[in-house]
Amino acid sequence: MTGRGATIGIGAPGSASPRTGLWRNANILVCNGKPMSDDIERLLNCPIRMENDANCFALSEAHDGAGSGHAVVACFTIGTALGGGLVIDGKVRRGPNNEAAEFGHTPMPWPNESEWPLIPCFCGKNGCVEQYVSGTGLARDYRKMTGEDLKGPEIVAKASQGNGEAVAAIDRLADRLARLTAAIVNVIDPDIFVIGGGLSGLPELVEELGARSRARIRAKRAASGVRPDCGASYIPSPP
Repeated sequence: MTGRGATIGIGAPGSASPRTGLWRNANILVCNGKPMSDDIERLLNCPIRMENDANCFALSEAHDGAGSGHAVVACFTIGTALGGGLVIDGKVRRGPNNEAAEFGHTPMPWPNESEWPLIPCFCGKNGCVEQYVSGTGLARDYRKMTGEDLKGPEIVAKASQGNGEAVAAIDRLADRLARLTAAIVNVIDPDIFVIGGGLSGLPELVEELGARSRARIRAKRAASGVRPDCGASYIPSPP
C-alpha cells in the first residue's frame, strides 16, 4: 500500500529439517512434514525468513531484553506448549540437526510417583517436559487431581482466589519447571534464563524459581532477578 518493499519474517513452532527442508516437531500437527517456507513463499510470491518462534524470542531477549549483556542466554516460552531457545555470544544455537534447546522435548527430570505413567507426547516419545510444564500440562494435571476440566487461565484465576486445589496445581507446575531449569544448569550452566509466554507472569514460576531450583543444582546456590515485562531472569552463581 505504501509502494515500498518490505521483508517478511515468520516465527513458528517446530523447525525445518536440515536434510529435507520439511517442517517437523510442531505442536500444530498439520504443519509437520510440509515444506512450509517454500509453500508460503509461493503463496506470497516473495522471499521469507522462517525461524522457530522460541528461537526468535531468545534472540530478541539476548540482544535487547533481559538477556542483554550475557554470553549464554537460555529461554523458555511457557504457554499452551513449552518452547526453548539458546543464544551463545549473540547467535542462536541451532546445532547440526536444528534441534538445540528443544527443552520441551527433553525427558521430565526426576519424575515422582504422581507423574507416572509418563504422558505420551505428540512427538512419539513418553514423558516430554512439555506435557507437564505448559498450560496444557497444567490443565491436564488439575483434571487428573480434581476431575474438573478447566483451562489454564481458569486455574490461575482460582489459585489467585485462594482455591486449594488450584494453588496445589500451580505449585506442582512450578516444581516441574524448577526441575527442568536445574537439569539445564547441570548440563549447560547458562548465564541467565529468560521466561516468556502466557504463564510467565505467575510469581510461583518467576520469583520462586531460584529457590526451588537450588536443591537440584550441584552448586546449590543461585541468585535471581525479575524483569516484569518478559517474565523472569534467573542467574546461577558459583558456590
